[in-house]
This record gives sequence, structure tokens and C-alpha cells, in this order.
Amino acid sequence: MPNWLKSCIKLTTKEKRVSKKCTRHLQPDIPRAPPFKGMDITFLGTSSGSPTHKRNVSSLVLHLVTGEQWMFDAGEATQVQIRHCRTASMGRINRIFITHMHGDHIWGLPGLLSSLLIGIEECNQLHLYGPSSLDEWIKSTIRMSRTILPRNKLVFHPLDARQKGHFVIVDDDNYTVHACPIKHTIPCWGYVVEEKKTKGNIDAAKLTLMGIAPGPIYKQIKDQWDQDLIVLSDGIVLDRKSIMSEPKEGRKLVILGDTCDPSNIQEISMDANAIVHECTLPESMAHLSRQRGHSTATMAAKFASKIRAKSLVLNHFSPRFCDDTLRKELDLASRHYKGNIILASDFGIFQVAPNKSKSVG
Repeated sequence: MPNWLKSCIKLTTKEKRVSKKCTRHLQPDIPRAPPFKGMDITFLGTSSGSPTHKRNVSSLVLHLVTGEQWMFDAGEATQVQIRHCRTASMGRINRIFITHMHGDHIWGLPGLLSSLLIGIEECNQLHLYGPSSLDEWIKSTIRMSRTILPRNKLVFHPLDARQKGHFVIVDDDNYTVHACPIKHTIPCWGYVVEEKKTKGNIDAAKLTLMGIAPGPIYKQIKDQWDQDLIVLSDGIVLDRKSIMSEPKEGRKLVILGDTCDPSNIQEISMDANAIVHECTLPESMAHLSRQRGHSTATMAAKFASKIRAKSLVLNHFSPRFCDDTLRKELDLASRHYKGNIILASDFGIFQVAPNKSKSVG
């Protein structure tokens, strides 16, 4: 083999090693996903206004026990973040909820819609919720870029800024979602996702002692899980509380858009399992934060305490925040809220713990 050819082969091998090393360096450090708990949040972007080296702009994905994935906001490069993510999947997103029309919450949406609706991983139907002006913006962007989206696959649900209180926008067999206007510099919404009650567990041992063996009759019992008295096909009447654990209360998750005052959503947020609340500026800039329609960690902590939330997830940090500043803000927040406080990070996962069901009496 000629020497010049050997040199080329050596060079090519070296280039491959360098290329692999560079690729590894460019990949974000993504933690492995913990075992799924039925209501998990993956944060795709936790920065406010503009991205940083560690944080992209606003977006998160809610993973549900039904296999669905719901997205809340879609800032610039959200689609890229999904590609890097271990848990979020383009093919499973069937609902997107937009909180408001500021660019760091919506600029990734047109490209994402194109991929979801006409790309390789197209879905059957996609539901989009947001301000009424969102529809006009999407249509203008799609028209000017000469992109064709199949109309029958995108269902838009406009939110009326004139509506004062909360209202239901999703109500299916498993979940209810309320939307509620909250105070910001432009019309903005918060969302409350409520999991419906689930069936209690049958005490098979107790039923066996009563002479009721496992079989089709168990289905009759389960189908009447929400009744105090269970009537079987042979006329036998059973006290549900004596043979089944109490139905398990569903979880409640509050996800807020940008706000300096979310009090309008307080009523339906009470006793939430978790609240995701923005924390744009440090407490030293609290006055400016209110002027700009934003919150500090202390403001978020006070609201979480007011609604008796079990966990508070702080999100939407200004690029001016450094790790030391965030730790100081966390300390300040803990003075006003005694629950669990988490600082959201890109690709971080927060699990909303399931409620415990009461045992059979």
C-alpha cells in the first residue's frame, strides 16, 4: 500500500475520533428518567426572554398515565430540545397550551406544528389552546412561509381575554383542565390540570370469606366503584366501603404563565399537589418585577403557601441569574413557604406524587 494512502487512512481515523469527541461535547448533559409516576413534567426550557448556555426559553411537557403528552408553551428551539430529550416524544404530543403571546413562549410553535402535522411523526389530531390572537399569528406565519398545514388535523381553542373567572377547556374520562386569566402586561393564562378520581382496590380476601370468588362478578363490583351500595346481578347487596379501598383522589397541578399577581386562579388552585410558578427576577428587583408583570421567588412562595400547595417548582429565570443568586432566592422563598421547593432546569423531571388511597375499613 502506498505511503500516501496509509497517511490518508490514518487521517480519516483521527478525524472520526475528533468528530465523535466534538459531538459528545455538543450534546447536553441529560439525566436518566426516573420510573414513571403517572404525572411527570419534563422541562424543555426554563429561561426568561432569551436562551443561555444552560437554559432554553419556555416550554415544558406533561406526561400522563394515558400515554398522552401535553405541552405548555413552545419557545424558540423547543423542537430541538425535544430531540435531545429522553422522555418527551413528538409522536405523543396531542395538546399544546399557550399561556400568552410573548415571543419567548411561542416562537418555536410554527416549526413544531409543521413537524407534528405534516412531518414524519405526524399525529392524528392536535388541539391548540391559547389567546385568540394566536390563531391569526399562526395563520400569517404559515401563509408567509408558504407552508401548507392540513386543516382537519389542527383544532384551535381560543381563550377569551374578556372572561374574568376560570372555565373548563378539557373534560375527558381522565382529566379536567381549567384556564384562568392571570395578571401580566398582556393577556395571560394559568392552567389547572386535575386528575379525576380512580377506583379503589378490591379486598379479595374479604370477598372470599364472604363466599364471593374471583371472576366476572369482580367486574360488577368495579363498575359500581363510585356507589355506596353495590348491587350484584343475583340481588346481593354489598357495602362498598367494607370490600374496597376508598377511591383515590386525583392529583392537581397548577401551571402558570408570566404573572405578577395570580390571585384570580387561587380558588381552583387550592390544595394543589404542585404549582409551577415563574421566578423571573431576584427579590432585590421586586419593584421592577411587578412593573414588568413578573414575580420573584418570594412572591411565588407566598402564593404557594396561600393555596396550600404541596410542592413549588420555580421556573422562568432571567438570564442575569447565576447559580449563587438562585440559591439565595431559594433561601428567601423557604422563609415564606414550608413545602417542597424545586428549581427547574432544562431536561429536569419533576414527578407529581400520586395521592394515597385509604385502606379498606
